[in-house]
Amino acid sequence: MKKEFCIEDGCYQVKCRLFFGDEDSVDHVVLCCHGFAGTKESRASTLLAERILSKCPGTVVVTFDWPCHGKDAQRELKSDVCCTYMGLMVKYLLEKYPGRALYLYATSFGAYLTLRYIHENGNPFRKIVLRSPAVNMYDVLTKNIISPDDLAVLQKGQDVLAGFARKVQISNRFCDELRAFDATQIDYSMFADAILVIHGTSDEIVPIDAVFSFVKKNSTSFIPVEGADHRFIDPGQMEVVIKETLAFFGLPCASEVKGTR
Repeated sequence: MKKEFCIEDGCYQVKCRLFFGDEDSVDHVVLCCHGFAGTKESRASTLLAERILSKCPGTVVVTFDWPCHGKDAQRELKSDVCCTYMGLMVKYLLEKYPGRALYLYATSFGAYLTLRYIHENGNPFRKIVLRSPAVNMYDVLTKNIISPDDLAVLQKGQDVLAGFARKVQISNRFCDELRAFDATQIDYSMFADAILVIHGTSDEIVPIDAVFSFVKKNSTSFIPVEGADHRFIDPGQMEVVIKETLAFFGLPCASEVKGTR
């Protein structure tokens, strides 16, 4: 089952979606963060949520819209407000499910924001899976998402629309914020045991070389998926992501739960 809800805090309204079985019997909570120009209804998050619910009783999955994405009402995309949203999600989940283990699955831009959040606030998650992480988000945006013409417009102080099937309005200020926080220059080795990176060898948006350098520098777990693109469009390759995510999270599957009763 699924339902939508909203977390309100001052001027912020975070639009969320909850995937659940028995909401009164929750032992594990998985937070999913979509990528740039995505939404809380993303294909990858929905597939993962459905698989978790079918295999791991006692687990709920929560997705949400980043600022200026999906149904969010913010007028300007700012990376610090994105991290505020992440903080509101963590606070809400820890209060609603006290004592439960919290996990995170994040894609691309969502993975970049996750890295910024844990650098600035510490890691509240038992395990983190980063799929196609845009560790060098400034370069990814300015070289592989925005056209040269739009980049020139941005540099003149005008906003442009950027993205894929869906577009998000961005400003030069936002690009400056991304340039100011380069995850490739941060030491995440203290979080290494909690992080798994999954990346396609044919990623056309986030080059695997940058991700491999990040993994090597920080000694995180790493699974390259041969031939996979940025979105893992091939169903078989997405199955690898789901399988490895569930294994890394270590969530009890239905057969294990049944066997303990």
